[in-house]
This record gives sequence, structure tokens and C-alpha cells, in this order.
Amino acid sequence: MSWAKISGAIMGLIALIPAVFILLGGLFLAAFGESDEKISGIFVLLLSLFIPVLYFFFGFIGGFIQALIYNIIAGRLGGVKVEISSIKESGLGGKNK
Repeated sequence: MSWAKISGAIMGLIALIPAVFILLGGLFLAAFGESDEKISGIFVLLLSLFIPVLYFFFGFIGGFIQALIYNIIAGRLGGVKVEISSIKESGLGGKNK
């Protein structure tokens, strides 16, 4: 679940970049367009607010599927193993003994 949340948050943040430009285009249409264009502009404004939410949702689902596949494969192949030792034990503390 952690990777799904992180993936969704990253995708939501990435979606803010095009959403800003879409928002500006919608504002321009709503302010300066004809009557039909104003309705389209309002629709585009609502769409630009919905895009980051949609990206978060699909990023969450994609991250969940990725983590699920990784866990299945790591369970069969052994995954990634990391060994950690403290600095004092390895003798890399910088002090001569």
C-alpha cells in the first residue's frame, strides 16, 4: 500500500503541470469567448481541477499493481537482500586502534 500511495502522489503532482496550462486556457475561454465558448471554458476549468485527482487515482492503481507483481516475483526469486553493519563493527570509524 505504501508504494501505491507514493506512486499516486507523484502522479498527482506531475499532473499539476499540464493542469495549470489547461486552467489558463479555460479561464481565457470563459472570460473572452462567445456564449458557446464560455460554456466550453467552464467545462475546461472543471476538467483542469479534476485531472490531478484522476492522475492520483490511476497512479495509485498502477503503483498497487506494480507492488503486487514485485511481491509475487520477489517471493519466488528471493527479492533484494541487503546486509548492513555498523561503522564501528566494520572498522571504518576513522579512528586508529
